[in-house]
Order: sequence, then structure tokens, then C-alpha cells
Amino acid sequence: MNRRQFASALTAGAVCLGVQPSWAQPRRLPLFRIARNKNKNVVHYDLRLNAARRPREQEPMDVYWRMHEDEGQREELTLLERSMAYGCTVRERPSETELVIALAAFDSRLIRVRADHGQAQALVQIAGHGAILEHIFVQAGHGVVPSVDYLDLSGKRVDGTAVRERVRGG
Repeated sequence: MNRRQFASALTAGAVCLGVQPSWAQPRRLPLFRIARNKNKNVVHYDLRLNAARRPREQEPMDVYWRMHEDEGQREELTLLERSMAYGCTVRERPSETELVIALAAFDSRLIRVRADHGQAQALVQIAGHGAILEHIFVQAGHGVVPSVDYLDLSGKRVDGTAVRERVRGG
């Protein structure tokens, strides 16, 4: 039995017993995604965790494409995509388990990211309610210059009720 097989068997046995060793716990947690009308490719936003299962100090967000138009492979954002469209910046860190981010193309609505007990949530105002952001759909305009007709923000309120808001482009 090689090292990889041994680690897999040990992890499977631990999980069966209800124990998940720290080295088997994920180091990234999914938060939300952005889809567009242009194609099936989707931008994913994941939270990177440190060994203590808190948001990493350096580069806590992992933002990347999932290329569903092809074979579903991962691709990194280009410099232009990061700075003008899909990238995000950390605006503040209220605590060890929270950070506030702004999306490059939609920085008027800040998103509070919270990681606790192996789960992460992206919290934002949707239709006037505090909600867990799950998905953003971008309806892009048609023309030579890139534009946005509207964004649909979708998520769930704390009580589990679905909530959606359409934000018109400008």
C-alpha cells in the first residue's frame, strides 16, 4: 500500500467514525458564483482558510473560472478581469473569522464573509433583507463596448426564505 492509498484508507476510516482529521479538512470553502448570459462559464468565489480554519491573512479569496463551455476545467482570471470585472478586494477585517469584500464591478454593495465551524457564508443586502448570497446572474448588453443591462442577486434570508433582487445597470 503506497502513501496515497494509506492516507485515503485512514481518512475513510476516520470519517466512518465521525472524525475528520485536520489534514483532511478542506482549505477552501465555496461562497457564491457569477453566471452570465454570454456562455455557460461561471466565476466561483471561494474562501481560503488557514490551518486554524479561519480566513487566510494573505489572499483569503480564491476567484476563478469554471469553463463549462469546454470540459469544466478551472482557469484563473486575467488581470483585466480581476481589476475591472470579477475580482474582489478585502475592505476590512472586523474579526478573525470575518472579512468584508467588494467586487470590482459592483463595489457599491459590500459583502461580509464569515467562516465558522467549517462553513462559510457571504452575507449581503438583497431586496432590503440581510441574506446569504448564493448566485449572481449578469445580463450583459449587446454591443462593441462591454456593458451590463442588469444583475440578479439570489440568496436566502437567515430563516431560509429565498430572496432575489434585480439591479439595473447604468
